[in-house]
Amino acid sequence: MPKKPVGRRPAITDDIWKRLIARATLDATHCQMPYKQIAQLEGVTAGRKALAAAFKKESYRRRVATSKLWLTEAQKQVRMA
Repeated sequence: MPKKPVGRRPAITDDIWKRLIARATLDATHCQMPYKQIAQLEGVTAGRKALAAAFKKESYRRRVATSKLWLTEAQKQVRMA
């Protein structure tokens, strides 16, 4: 007879945290958003600690940018005008 899983079910399943990581790494704007705001964009309702644990599970960490991002072609055109 199989044993029942021990413990509480995770608030954020594997599919959901993969979606959260994909959204957070989409571009520079999403990288700077708070975890709660990223979850709202994905339609996920979870607490701050659950979101932090989900991002930590994937080894996703926030850091201060060490260099500026390159300009896009549109930004170059605006500056040249």
